[in-house]
Amino acid sequence: MSSESRESVVHRGLAALLAKRRALLAEGYRAVGWKAAFGSAEAKRRLGLPHLLVGFLTDRSVVPSGTVVSVEGWRRPVVEPEVAVRLRDSVRPGSSPEAVAEAVGELGPALELADVHRPPEEDLEAVAADNIFHRYAVVGEMRPVAFLGSLAGRVGRVFRKDSQVAVVDDLEAVPGRVVDVLAEMARVLAGLGEALCPGDLVICGSVIPPLFLEPGDESVGFHVDGLGAVSVRVRVGNAKR
Repeated sequence: MSSESRESVVHRGLAALLAKRRALLAEGYRAVGWKAAFGSAEAKRRLGLPHLLVGFLTDRSVVPSGTVVSVEGWRRPVVEPEVAVRLRDSVRPGSSPEAVAEAVGELGPALELADVHRPPEEDLEAVAADNIFHRYAVVGEMRPVAFLGSLAGRVGRVFRKDSQVAVVDDLEAVPGRVVDVLAEMARVLAGLGEALCPGDLVICGSVIPPLFLEPGDESVGFHVDGLGAVSVRVRVGNAKR
């Protein structure tokens, strides 16, 4: 598939996604923000993406730390530890890294729960239209920061069933720099008639490969130095394979 046709496929998928978002808002859902997906250089190369994908968050999918979530009926539930951003100013297409950093008002840890029910390579348009597997974002306390454009020096620790399973010395190595992710999201959304606005919550992509959940209750936690911790208890049941 050519890069031009791949771009067309992605655009159709994201246009369908935003139509779904508008329908949910008309039903009474409240817009909370956005999610970044497949933003790493490796993911873009593997999928032939022209840019990262953007999903949306609502008040029905964003839940507080400590929430118990059932994934009964999900086909392939995963958890992804991410850094969450709350914007105090808009991020406009073409903004400098410094301007993007100044737009960040708060940072916090988050865990995204997703149902990876099909390989994205098989039908990228459908994956984009279905909010890129998103089901929940579990968000910890958001803390005001003077963001200097980098997460350097902040170490993340991932826990599973109370045992540490990963230490992340560079929180931007996998998903990309927060300022670059936000700038790219701003460009993508502008092309779809949307924008990153003050008050938006953005989860910026998983800092490690997804953690696939096995049958039986699970607890997953994510701690970031200087930003606190977030946790979720997951009731997996007999997830379909």
